[in-house]
Amino acid sequence: MTWLIDSTVIYNPEDGVLTHISTPDEQSITLTTTANLLLSLLIHHQGIVVERDTLLHEIWDKRGLRGSSSSLNQYISILRKTLSSFGLNFPTIITVPRVGFMFNTELAISEQLEPFSLPQQTAALPIQKTLTPTTRGVTKPVLWLVPFVVAAFAILFVALTPSPAAIPTRPVYLLTRINYCPVYTFSKLPDAWQKPMLALTKSVQAIEHLSCQQGTVFYLNVQDAIVYGDSGQLAIIECSLAQQSAKACLTHYFRGWSL
Repeated sequence: MTWLIDSTVIYNPEDGVLTHISTPDEQSITLTTTANLLLSLLIHHQGIVVERDTLLHEIWDKRGLRGSSSSLNQYISILRKTLSSFGLNFPTIITVPRVGFMFNTELAISEQLEPFSLPQQTAALPIQKTLTPTTRGVTKPVLWLVPFVVAAFAILFVALTPSPAAIPTRPVYLLTRINYCPVYTFSKLPDAWQKPMLALTKSVQAIEHLSCQQGTVFYLNVQDAIVYGDSGQLAIIECSLAQQSAKACLTHYFRGWSL
């Protein structure tokens, strides 16, 4: 199984190889085991903030290694630089201060169940053929068992695939509302920060033309530097909920923002 990231990079989590789709012979990087496990976990839970403690436990503790917040930051930086070297200049891994990290939902990721075929410069366009199934040489008892075999594999696949809901998230705190849709922060804000955060929310709402749809919630993530008068990064995450869990999220990301 491989992943296609933003129609640009082919990622194979089994061996940690990243390859540019158009120049496979020139751009190919093999991640270290730790970096590979970290990227795989973040991609698998794209759009969900994975806590630092969870990452340290899954990537280091389970392998009998000792991790730290500093080493986690270093590997996140390495992954960002690596993905950027393939032309993915849009923020790939978003930092949620004092909580964890999230793979950006604005990067399209598609799962390739079959080995991905790299393009060749001299290769002609593939000719699509329609294959007609045949049962010649297959006895009826075998055909009778096919639905049960397929069902068994489906059950195993679901059972063995980790669910994004298994990743714990910390409590969120209500800041304001866009119409009737709530806007949360990932940490409880001091009273002095309430007005600046409300001003930021209104500014972003006006720029991005954010609207409130049924089942929509917003999460505001702001670097402390902005509140203290410097420029920094902020993101507002727009999620559509289904049965109290995020069904789809869109991140509005801003750099060099200041009050």
